[in-house]
Amino acid sequence: MDGCPPQQRACDRCHNIKERCRWVHGYPKCDRCFRLNHICQKNRPTRKRGRRPFSSPDDSPVGGNDFRQDGLHRDRIRVPGRHYQPPSLDSKDTGYTCPEESSGGEASITSRPGNGLMKYNIKMSTAETEQIRQILFSDCLLENFILGPSFCESMRQYLIPRLFLSKTVLQDGFLAGALSWTGTEEGCLEPDLVDASFRHASSALASLGSLKVTDFETMSDCLMLGVSLINFALKHRVKDVHTICCQTLVLMKPFYDVHLSGASDPLGLLTCMTLWDISGSVLQSKIPTLRFCVPQTSTDQHVDRYLGICVSLIPLLQDICEISAALLCVDADDAQGIFQTWHELEDKVQQWRPATSQDLHRLFNAIEVSHMLCQAQVWQQAALLILHRLRHPYGTNDEPARVLSKAILTNLDMIHLCTRKAVKHVELAFLVACLEVEARQRRQWLQKVRVLVGYSAQFQKDMQDTITSIWRAQDRCKTMSWGSLSIFSSGFLRSPTVQI
Repeated sequence: MDGCPPQQRACDRCHNIKERCRWVHGYPKCDRCFRLNHICQKNRPTRKRGRRPFSSPDDSPVGGNDFRQDGLHRDRIRVPGRHYQPPSLDSKDTGYTCPEESSGGEASITSRPGNGLMKYNIKMSTAETEQIRQILFSDCLLENFILGPSFCESMRQYLIPRLFLSKTVLQDGFLAGALSWTGTEEGCLEPDLVDASFRHASSALASLGSLKVTDFETMSDCLMLGVSLINFALKHRVKDVHTICCQTLVLMKPFYDVHLSGASDPLGLLTCMTLWDISGSVLQSKIPTLRFCVPQTSTDQHVDRYLGICVSLIPLLQDICEISAALLCVDADDAQGIFQTWHELEDKVQQWRPATSQDLHRLFNAIEVSHMLCQAQVWQQAALLILHRLRHPYGTNDEPARVLSKAILTNLDMIHLCTRKAVKHVELAFLVACLEVEARQRRQWLQKVRVLVGYSAQFQKDMQDTITSIWRAQDRCKTMSWGSLSIFSSGFLRSPTVQI
């Protein structure tokens, strides 16, 4: 029968993630381990039932700490005039659970008294655990990568369970990213932190290269490791972003194509990785590494933490990449068939509308909603602009391209003026729009890179250098095809072997 019999203990995996362990009579595995093809075992030590006695004032359920140690519960209370204390990683009200405590004395993610109980059976310095804790529970740091504060809690719920379930694989990658993004407001890091982040990134890259994706769990590890390395590269090695992205997606592709194509969205970071792949592929005129299938959950109720309401545009952007790659390999006579596909795709992009919900304004604040709508409009306009330039080289039929470029740049600038925040994940749209700017306006928009493009100062400088080099090429040449863009150095364009 279903359910866990009284004499049957929960398996270690279900116990760690604090999920009900369901057993079917006659089966050697629980339902979860059988369905996900995991090893089902019960090797953790047996403990006495009941609440543990409190052994110190720090463990007391009353007073300043305000949490029960054995119940793993902590009230999240906001007190006016005081800083918000982030919940412990094993807080029941956030959905986080913890593995068994280590007796070896290793540092924990929240190792100070009253800050939680979860311990990793891995060796990390106190500074490193504090850096991880800081990026996990700092909305300001998380908002560097997601659309707004409403997505921070769901981001934590995605990251934390994977960190302790696959800590051996993910530790170095997450530390590399965390250490890179916890400097001063000016983005400066202490030399010791820079050295540590490079050391962890090197180990994480080796782990990524040796990782074999054979099931959903290892594919999720691969994706999270790749995103962590990209977060590191955005701060220190911008020109390796696309290479890391390609390497990650190549490892994932065989399993994803067979088992998860078109399934509900099980990979919370895949849209982010796919967007980097599209940015590099379309500018290099290459076929995308992995063909993204819109999850079944991407309905009117689904809002992505990276692409908001325009996830359904991703397949059309990948179609544009494929047309760009095809045009690079054919002569004028064979291009007619491709241009027929080009016309059909242009119609699809023009008719595309984002999936919106009536609850959008209730679920998200006004700034987030305005950014989502701007993001959707800008990406649609950028897709039309790229399609125009695939058909008409730079220096020909410029007026329609300038109209689209002005719309993109004006939208981004107006949203920034109104909200004092830059729209996230529109870097490619901003770049292709700047390539249409007339000479008298170039200086103005080049200076706006630092306010309209996010991430690090190094990423912004790389964007400025790329735009400037293409402008110079446009001034020297009467006409220039879209395929010529691949010769310019950029974080989107370079694809060498990564060596950190």
